[in-house]
Amino acid sequence: MSFNLGVRMQVANFTPEDILAKLARQTEDGILCDVQLEVEGVRLSAHRALLAAVSPYFRALFYTDFKERDQKVVEIKGVTYESLKAIVQCCYSGELETNAESLPDILAAAHLLQVKEVRKCCDLVYLFN
Repeated sequence: MSFNLGVRMQVANFTPEDILAKLARQTEDGILCDVQLEVEGVRLSAHRALLAAVSPYFRALFYTDFKERDQKVVEIKGVTYESLKAIVQCCYSGELETNAESLPDILAAAHLLQVKEVRKCCDLVYLFN
């Protein structure tokens, strides 16, 4: 018996979007996350690999000899909690929730954290408003 293995099939509930949604649920439940980002005394659970994949800032923080590489709780300075939360949620969902009041803080945080896609999104909002 021979098989032609040249077929590509989409596996249900195994798309990148589905996997990111499941990872996001893990952050909400606080399970299987390997880092907590602390801002303004509040902590936000996340996955280092995902943060490093979208941000050169986090890549450097977690994969070089910075002390934060091995810390379970990493303090992030220079951003607001709400802006960091919006950016991290965007990393998991691909959607940025903002309003006119929070947009400047999100843009500043996106610059600091080097999240290019969020910066571009914020720039577009400014461009068209």
